[in-house]
Amino acid sequence: MENRIIKPDLHLIAIQALDKIAYPIAYLQNDAKEKGCNLDGVAANQLAENPAWLRNIAITALSDISAAHQFNKVEKSFAPCENCKRYEECKSENVCLTDFEKHG
Repeated sequence: MENRIIKPDLHLIAIQALDKIAYPIAYLQNDAKEKGCNLDGVAANQLAENPAWLRNIAITALSDISAAHQFNKVEKSFAPCENCKRYEECKSENVCLTDFEKHG
């Protein structure tokens, strides 16, 4: 089996976080079900009404988006033109400057 790196979808991270904040009870029910636990209704209601808990969901999502964005930036590959005379400089800019000069 081939190991493949799956690029994170920035929009999906944001949408999932918004769904967790908008529908916290449903999120808690699904989370409990996945972990094979029973959901305590009173505790779930207290969490759903706790601004700090909801804020933490947003902060975690923003952190995940930032990390995913960095991952996506690193994944870009550099391929200079065949006759690149400025390879090191082009590599640092992640674009072929020689090619850019030829084509404007």
